[in-house]
Amino acid sequence: MGGLGNMESIFIDIGLYAGYLLMAITLVLALVFPLTSFIKNFKIGNSKIILASMASLAILLFICYYFSSDAVGSLNEKYNVSTVEFKLIGGGIVVSYFLFAASIIVAVYSAVNNKLK
Repeated sequence: MGGLGNMESIFIDIGLYAGYLLMAITLVLALVFPLTSFIKNFKIGNSKIILASMASLAILLFICYYFSSDAVGSLNEKYNVSTVEFKLIGGGIVVSYFLFAASIIVAVYSAVNNKLK
């Protein structure tokens, strides 16, 4: 089975690299198409709203990164996680919590507002 095991690992490696390539293509396309659409359909009113929301998201990311803990503890020894990586992970978790709570609040507000009309 030594020959088969080697062939299986080659196919797994090819599949992983193909997956990485497809993910990179998807990331590039997910960034390029909205930007080209934004530039082609540039209107002052809509653009201000889009730029303000992007700026507020960037500010939220910075604030959550700044206030996240950098105490790595035993994770540094076990997974070799640096303090910067740990702060990025913590900031990402806090941002996801905040955005989830904001989406729940907006959904409840929208439902209440529709019922009152």
